[in-house]
Amino acid sequence: ESSSGGGRERRVFLARKVDVLSRGLALNPASEVLLLARLAAQEELLFPSEIAAEYEAAVSALPGSVAVHMGKLAFLSRRVAGFGVNAMREAGAEAVRALAGRAEAAAAGGEPAAAVDAAQRAALLLLLRASYTERASGHAERAVALLQAAVEMNLYCPPALRGAAVAARGEAFERFWESDAPKAGEAGARGWSYF
Repeated sequence: ESSSGGGRERRVFLARKVDVLSRGLALNPASEVLLLARLAAQEELLFPSEIAAEYEAAVSALPGSVAVHMGKLAFLSRRVAGFGVNAMREAGAEAVRALAGRAEAAAAGGEPAAAVDAAQRAALLLLLRASYTERASGHAERAVALLQAAVEMNLYCPPALRGAAVAARGEAFERFWESDAPKAGEAGARGWSYF
């Protein structure tokens, strides 16, 4: 009985903690620290599907937050019963797209170089996490391909496409990627800009 009483006390404590953190978030909705603390407390109170929905809401509320995206990826990787490489792949791609878009918007909006650099580093961090997840799940070729594509797109982008929107660059890059041309790190590679 003492263990069930302790469990009940823990749930009451966590429910209070979630309530306090929720009130804090109502006053400061952009706080990553409060949001992640609430999600951590909720993980012990809610069903996994409910936590997944909470992470989706968190990503929607703070789409440019590296910490929130990393928290979501960590949650997905901890869910043994619901773990799937495809779900991780989709979540990782969504995170990289969001942060790459944030970096592009920061650059286009004339934000300070430090803000642009921070957004680019965040996207790179998430790309590395995605690559690691691919490798750890037995997809070593895909892990290498992610990094090769990032190098090609960012270091060997044709001059005519450097100022183009991501979608336009993506279409042109796809033609290069699907070709037999050697990619970064392969023998004879010259880069996308020479394709």
